[in-house]
Amino acid sequence: MDKFSFTDEKRKFLEESEIPYVIYQFIDKRIVTVLVSKGMCDLMGATREDISYLMDNDMYRYAHPEDVARVADASYRFASGKEDSYDIVYRTKSHKTGEYVFIHSNGKAFFEDGVRLCITWYMIENIIYDEEKTVGELFQKNLNGLLGQEKLIIGNYYDTLTGIPNMSYFISLATEGVRSIFASGKVPAMLYFDLSGMKFYNEKYGMAEGDKLLILLARILKRHFSTENCGRLGQDRFAVYTPNENLVKELKSVFKELREEDDEKAPPLRVGIYIYSEEDRDIDPSLACDKAKMAGDQEKSAYVSSYYYYNEKIKIMSQGKDYVLHNFRRALDEDWIKPYYQPIIRTVNGKMSDAEALARWDDPEKGIISPELFVPVLEDAKLIHRLDLYMVEKVLQDINRNRSMGAIVFPVSVNLSRYDFILCDMVSEICELADKYNVDSNILTFEVTESVAGLDPYFLQKQIKRFHEAGFKVWMDDFGSGYSSLNILQYFEFDLIKFDMKFLQDFESSKKNHILLTELIQMVNKLGIDTIAEGVETEEQAKFLKEIGCDKVQGFYFSEPLTADELLKICFKEPMAGHEKLLEADYYNVVSRTSLRDPKENGYYGLAVNEYFNAIPMGVIEVKGGDYYILRYNRSYVEFLLRTNFIDAEPVFGNELKALRKPEPNFCATVEAAITSSEWLPLEKSTEEGITSNVFLRKLAINPVTGGVAVLVVVLMTTK
Repeated sequence: MDKFSFTDEKRKFLEESEIPYVIYQFIDKRIVTVLVSKGMCDLMGATREDISYLMDNDMYRYAHPEDVARVADASYRFASGKEDSYDIVYRTKSHKTGEYVFIHSNGKAFFEDGVRLCITWYMIENIIYDEEKTVGELFQKNLNGLLGQEKLIIGNYYDTLTGIPNMSYFISLATEGVRSIFASGKVPAMLYFDLSGMKFYNEKYGMAEGDKLLILLARILKRHFSTENCGRLGQDRFAVYTPNENLVKELKSVFKELREEDDEKAPPLRVGIYIYSEEDRDIDPSLACDKAKMAGDQEKSAYVSSYYYYNEKIKIMSQGKDYVLHNFRRALDEDWIKPYYQPIIRTVNGKMSDAEALARWDDPEKGIISPELFVPVLEDAKLIHRLDLYMVEKVLQDINRNRSMGAIVFPVSVNLSRYDFILCDMVSEICELADKYNVDSNILTFEVTESVAGLDPYFLQKQIKRFHEAGFKVWMDDFGSGYSSLNILQYFEFDLIKFDMKFLQDFESSKKNHILLTELIQMVNKLGIDTIAEGVETEEQAKFLKEIGCDKVQGFYFSEPLTADELLKICFKEPMAGHEKLLEADYYNVVSRTSLRDPKENGYYGLAVNEYFNAIPMGVIEVKGGDYYILRYNRSYVEFLLRTNFIDAEPVFGNELKALRKPEPNFCATVEAAITSSEWLPLEKSTEEGITSNVFLRKLAINPVTGGVAVLVVVLMTTK
């Protein structure tokens, strides 16, 4: 869709208006600025071009960090046509003072020449600036005047659905109410209530039932804290100010009543608690709400009603979040964020087959900022797609640099957030970047976490299909980290499943994870999907994963994430003893997926072997240049190799395992016959070192680089 353009006469008329407004258009899932009025330029103290750039690229750069997600979500719903109107109050920094002020934004949709456009008006209140006063004091000083003009902000005092004070009126009430609590000799507390999972509740029971739930919660809050102490902040979020007395008892009662009165259907209620202190008794109620919200947001994934207190740790994290949001654009512009590459190792050959690109923020002021901090912040602020596209471009630049210098190029995986697919057309953006840098799609892979299952399944299926049609592979990351459903494997065409590092926790002391991981990897392999286990820290773990058929592994046992320059040194090593060549990938994929637990899974050959299941010695050998190498093996096959003196010690992960001698002539002849056949070939009474066995062999694949042939070996009915 093309960007709409007014006639010159109409544009001139609209742009000269003294009323602050902007006209937008929704194009390709993005909000695009069409026109900016003179009044808007005056309000923001900026040129029309600067405002258009800001609105198109970083619309809420100056909004309060805790308001960004709420406003961005409302804006998207309005611009995309899910809502016909837009009415929201939030805080933004004044360009004159650098202090936060309230701004009221109101919008309506209209059609011009058959094109849907959105006009949004902005109203802001003047503030009185005093260099000696804090942001909280400025809010306190100007709040009464702001709320005195309530009709300019919201139009009424009470929420029309629940009948309790709306956000603006609640803040006004809390300002005086907190003072009264202090005056009575008690300590005030601010509570922030958030219903977790209202979207799914509405989808399951309907919007009408969702409204009834909100009304019920408001009624319960009024019952415990009185009407004028409660407020609805918007959607499914409420606030309460009250003396810090019997809070835990009251909250447990609220949880119980909500659950019982909604017939056990109500989603969990998450409550953040901020306790005032003597030092901050004059803090603005809106800031107290912010702090209570920060406390409540600690455990967003918890699916039980619970409460959390604001503390010093949360304060430090909040400061970090604020720093991230206000320095993110600069971090991109000045390359503070760089890709680090963690090698991924193929278990069959112990060689590096891929690398995962990980974002690292090296800040000149703060030092290293952990992804565990900045990634969730950017997701909440709906800016994560900018980080991920930046990472894709940086990876492509590194690939191009390595290629131009004659270094070996290997596949790199890049992480994508579920929000990327909502905030932009991620597939098209990536295809454009790959074309820009002339990089083949088989060099770039994309990892998405299991949380993408929360997207519309048909939409997600379409995005994965588009990636595949463009030649890119898609991996599922962190499988098992949350509430993974096996339906993910049934409905979505992922090329590889990456098992979360939690499966390797307590590896030495607990066998439960051994069993779970073994069964899951076998199941995924049967589906023709590759596997990776992350978080490998010991050789014992690596050997176990190889034996159970895990294709690839990564973790600190092999390498920490490397800078682009450190990885470049590896890529210049020739011959690449530590690196798998691209042409060999399909060969090793076949070898990796072959089951070494049940020979029936690899093709029928006429024998009933159920009773042997795990006890049958099975392995994959490679015949190359007249020599025999052991690529894969189960525990029984290792014991067989030791007893028959093909090896003299336990295999070491990553080392090439060459047989110490050639097998007996009949075995070698059957191997040669199997290489020219696609069928199972039997060999009766093959004798090695006094041990007689019946053996079955079948060719698996040929290595296009070395010419080596992989052959599956099944040893039956061994006798001395």
